[in-house]
Amino acid sequence: MKVAVASPGELSNTLGIGESQAEQLIETAREQATPVGFKSGTEVESPPDLTEADVVDDVEGWNIRRHTPDRISWTSPSDYSVVIKAVPTRGGDQPRTYEVRGILPPAGEHNPQQSKKEERVLKREMDTVEEAVGYAVGWMETHLVEFEQDLTEFTGVSERTAEYLLLEHKIKNHQQLYELWKESTLKAVVGKQWHDDLEEEMKGKFE
Repeated sequence: MKVAVASPGELSNTLGIGESQAEQLIETAREQATPVGFKSGTEVESPPDLTEADVVDDVEGWNIRRHTPDRISWTSPSDYSVVIKAVPTRGGDQPRTYEVRGILPPAGEHNPQQSKKEERVLKREMDTVEEAVGYAVGWMETHLVEFEQDLTEFTGVSERTAEYLLLEHKIKNHQQLYELWKESTLKAVVGKQWHDDLEEEMKGKFE
């Protein structure tokens, strides 16, 4: 019951886990709290029904995965996601707001194969679900998962790594990949184990 009534932020800090994982634990705890499931006071009072929202199913490279009363989410082929959720206000005495979150490439230079997916708030405190949907779709339209050339032809660049390079560094083709390699950024992304092979491939193709 303590887990069921905890907030995702509180549980995340206590256990040292991400908020998305904390939310999953809370969901499971609420389902097991009573035979008929658990509902908070604000949920019983006026739960928003996001299934009534008019949404776009697909944006280039992003496909809708979940459209339920409490969540709308789109995912990329390697499982980055953009999520809309209703956020209850403290005390539940004010109308709920909406926020758009995303499980996106980790900020900075990280190996996407070894780093945990990091959930970021893209925009918070929107008054209507329509505003949240508009923002989410606009964000995806400016972050299309669309390549000009296949980046996975290079050693150490998996599909997930290629999407990381696209979303974090706007790399769409081999020439842009080479430019990133010249800056030494690509080496940090793909990991130490691929440095020699990657260097040979880059030099063989571009130098």
